[in-house]
Amino acid sequence: MTRHLGLAVDLDLPGRLTARFAAQPGEVVAVLGPNGAGKSTLLHAVAGLLGDVGTVRVAGETWSAPDAPARLVRERRVGLAFQGHQLFPHLSALRNVAFGPRSRGASARESDAVAQDWLDRFGVGELGGRRPHQLSGGQAQRVALARALAAEPAVLLLDEPFSGLDVGVATELRLELAEHLRAFTGVTLLVTHDALDAFALATRVLVLDDGTVAQQGAPDDVAARPLTEHVARLVGLNVLRDGARLRAFRPSAVGISLARPEGSARLRWSGRVSSVSRHGDALRVQVATDAGPSLIADVTPDAAVELGLAPDREVWLAVKATAVDEYGAPVA
Repeated sequence: MTRHLGLAVDLDLPGRLTARFAAQPGEVVAVLGPNGAGKSTLLHAVAGLLGDVGTVRVAGETWSAPDAPARLVRERRVGLAFQGHQLFPHLSALRNVAFGPRSRGASARESDAVAQDWLDRFGVGELGGRRPHQLSGGQAQRVALARALAAEPAVLLLDEPFSGLDVGVATELRLELAEHLRAFTGVTLLVTHDALDAFALATRVLVLDDGTVAQQGAPDDVAARPLTEHVARLVGLNVLRDGARLRAFRPSAVGISLARPEGSARLRWSGRVSSVSRHGDALRVQVATDAGPSLIADVTPDAAVELGLAPDREVWLAVKATAVDEYGAPVA
């Protein structure tokens, strides 16, 4: 592979993950995909938690390669913030954050100063003396992110850092993290199931599906032309695949009726309502179609009442051909 100053990955874990990509310093790469696609496996491989799995090069240094022993986790300049924060329970917040600098040779005084600075940056500087069990979920995750960044990593690995947090807390923390990532000169890999994370924080998106890279590109490009159903749903689109051709359309373009819709310039599906949920000022209706794909449509509350939309209700869906965007699905 070409030598990169950032991150270069070429992994081959039979039956689990095959991935090849590169990222430049300062890039934030959002890793998207359904459960079991290989997202966490990718992060664990880069961190060194899986041993010899292929090639990982960072800032010109080889962390693992088929022809060389893999560097141990402690020898890699990695910052980790996984789900559930995973702080050391026996250490205070300050000492949790100081762990990285201390393990890299800084004195206790220097490490504590770095830790206090990062706690201050995340707005929890006054909580340095508390143990993890004395922190709220949002406070603990701020400490975990501070610990990851205090180690001055070349690669920052974030595995759903806002998972399990209240919406308000997650929103605040997302904004705080965005500010810190703008100043971070290493590479960030961010695993998420939330479109807000991907399109508010990331400079690039890497889509995994069934253990392979299905798509990668700028967030706006991926959102405009998603190549997997999972990403299409994340960005609020319906997508149908027919070989190498994909058809995408918005839920607001889908009409619902109880009788078969007429008109030649329409795509039609029959099916049963799976769920009805609030979506802004509209109601989002998910329908399991008889043809196979599950589609979503947005309707007004009045229309939902008039049609009697509820789970198991038989309905017809229709969308005008002019509302459908068709494009190819090249191999990423």
